[in-house]
Amino acid sequence: MIVSRYITREIALPTAFIGVLLTLLFVGYSATKHLSEAVERGLPYQDVFQLIGYETLIAIEMLLPMALFLAIVVGVGRLHADQEAVSLYNAGMSEFGILRIVFRFALLVALCVGVLSIFGRPWAYQFIYQMKALSKDDFDLDKIKPEHFYAIDKGDNNTFLIYADDLDVSNNRLNNVFFSTQNQNRTQVIHSEYAIRPENEPGKPRLLKFFNGYSYDLDQHQPIDVVLHFKTLTIPIGAIDNSVGYKAKSASTYALRHSDVHKDQAEFQWRLTRPLATLVLACLAVPLSRTKPRQGRYAKAVWAIIVYAVYFNLTGIAKSWLKDGAVGAVPGLWWPELILFIAVILLMYWPTIRLRFHSNLSQPPR
Repeated sequence: MIVSRYITREIALPTAFIGVLLTLLFVGYSATKHLSEAVERGLPYQDVFQLIGYETLIAIEMLLPMALFLAIVVGVGRLHADQEAVSLYNAGMSEFGILRIVFRFALLVALCVGVLSIFGRPWAYQFIYQMKALSKDDFDLDKIKPEHFYAIDKGDNNTFLIYADDLDVSNNRLNNVFFSTQNQNRTQVIHSEYAIRPENEPGKPRLLKFFNGYSYDLDQHQPIDVVLHFKTLTIPIGAIDNSVGYKAKSASTYALRHSDVHKDQAEFQWRLTRPLATLVLACLAVPLSRTKPRQGRYAKAVWAIIVYAVYFNLTGIAKSWLKDGAVGAVPGLWWPELILFIAVILLMYWPTIRLRFHSNLSQPPR
């Protein structure tokens, strides 16, 4: 029990430290990306911080297994570097004994990863999709900055461009407005003294109302242009589509289980393989952490990062193949885990295999 607690502490503390470090790095990356988008699109910072939180919750299912994997390589590697592993082996403990201790701790981590993957992942994606759907009101005047061009691609080859010298939010008013809308056939350019956006009535398209200006309607194929001087001009700017629709990432795990769609199968197997990957990676870290005396506890850290990078790319390939229908549900996303499991068996028995091989070579021929 003393040895078990000692080894568990050697891997638990680095797991927590590396996990927190990786999470902070991800939060920093996500904040840099989304805060720049908030500045460009005028999104409320409260929504941006919520979005960062949900994305971090999703990322933990990948960051936590990686933290555990590196922590075991470093922690058990220190036992080898300081020759404490040799003392444990001389006292009767084998490397499989260390593996059992590591496996028990990894089982707790895998349980947390499984809860996050099976329940937390769809819950977080559901909120992310809802937030993005609710932010589709591209012509929210709060998002438009004075003296900045604001371009909006509405699809179907229809693009809006708006510019204003000044914004009066309290009166829902833009002053000295330049507005342009373009499709495949015509381009309309409007310059007005000011513009307002009337409150949208349910079931009707949104409107933008201009006052005291000129409208230039230009035909892109024929010289048929129209110039209009107006006191008031109202144009529709499209409806808001706040529907989320079906998304595999936000669907419940139970619903994905009974689906025959390749994308649903890929998402379902991804959620199931995350806790399994946590266990197999933890087991792989034990033989991978073998170091020679005075080699240092971080001697195998670089190899561990390379192994994890290769595994991560393999899982990405497997998921893409299953989503595209290149492979079926079997092997699906299971073959990277099978490769890891085979690697664990080979590395754990490698000292015995090598010893027998050398003993056979050293025996004189009969």
